[in-house]
Amino acid sequence: MDLCRLLRPRERHGARVRRAPRAGNPWRTGSGARAVRSRAARHRLGFAGVDPCPFCEIVDGRRAQEIVASTDGVVAFLCEPPATPGHTLIVPRRHRADIWDVDPAEMAESMELARRLA
Repeated sequence: MDLCRLLRPRERHGARVRRAPRAGNPWRTGSGARAVRSRAARHRLGFAGVDPCPFCEIVDGRRAQEIVASTDGVVAFLCEPPATPGHTLIVPRRHRADIWDVDPAEMAESMELARRLA
C-alpha cells in the first residue's frame, strides 16, 4: 500500500470521511503554514497568550495550590483539576516561555525531583 493512499481520507460506503475544521493555532503563522513562530513571538504571547503566567503565580504564592515538593530551581504541585489521582506538575521557578527555554540544569533538577516523587 502506498503512502498517499494511507494519508488520504478513506471512503466508507460511498461517502467520504469528513475531517474536523482546523481551529486557529496561535503558535503557527498563516493559514496552513508549517513554520512555527519565532521564539520572540512565542515569548510575547507568554502562556498561550495568557497574562500573567499561571505557573509563575503558583510559584510566587499568588495562586493557592498544594505544593508537594520544592527545590532551589523547581516546584512540584498538584494539578487542578487532576487528570488522574496524584497528577503533579513540576515547573521551574523562573518564567520560561516553553520547554525549549528551560536550561539543562533546571531540566536535570526537574527530572531528579520527578524521580524522588515517583
